[in-house]
Amino acid sequence: MSSPGPQVADLTNWFLNAKRSLNSVTYCTRGNEIINTTRNALIDASIMSSRATFLQNGIKDELKLLQNANSLMENQREAARKEFQASLEDLDEANRRLDRILALLRDTEVEPGFSTGEKTEEQPAQRSLYDFVDENGIENLRSQLRGIIDQVQIGNG
Repeated sequence: MSSPGPQVADLTNWFLNAKRSLNSVTYCTRGNEIINTTRNALIDASIMSSRATFLQNGIKDELKLLQNANSLMENQREAARKEFQASLEDLDEANRRLDRILALLRDTEVEPGFSTGEKTEEQPAQRSLYDFVDENGIENLRSQLRGIIDQVQIGNG
C-alpha cells in the first residue's frame, strides 16, 4: 500500500521547520541590523581616530615650534644678560678711571698766574684743576646710571 499523503509526523516536521525558518529570518534581519550598525560605528570611529591623529600631530608640531621659540628666547635672554653684565663691568671700569682722573685733577694745582680774581675765604689762593669740574653733572650722571641699572636688575629679578 502506498501512502495516500504525507503522514502527520511529516507534516509536523514541516510545520516546525517552517516555524524555525520564519524565526531565523527575524534573527537574520536583527543580525544584519547589528552588523550594519557596527560597520557604521567602526567607520565613525575610524574617522574620529583620523581626526584625533591629525590634531595630535598638529599639536606636536605646535609644541615643537613653541619649544624652539622658548629656546631662542632663553638664548637671547642669556646673551642680553651677558652683554648687560659686560656693560656693567665696562661702566665700573669707566667709573674707576673717572675717579683716578678726578683724583689727578685734585692733585694738579693751577699756577697762580692763571687764577682770576683775588683770594677770598671761600676761594683758596692755590686752586686745582678739579675746581673747574662740574661736580653736579658727574653726580647726576652717576645717579642716573645707578637708577637705570637698578631698574634693569629688578626687571630681570
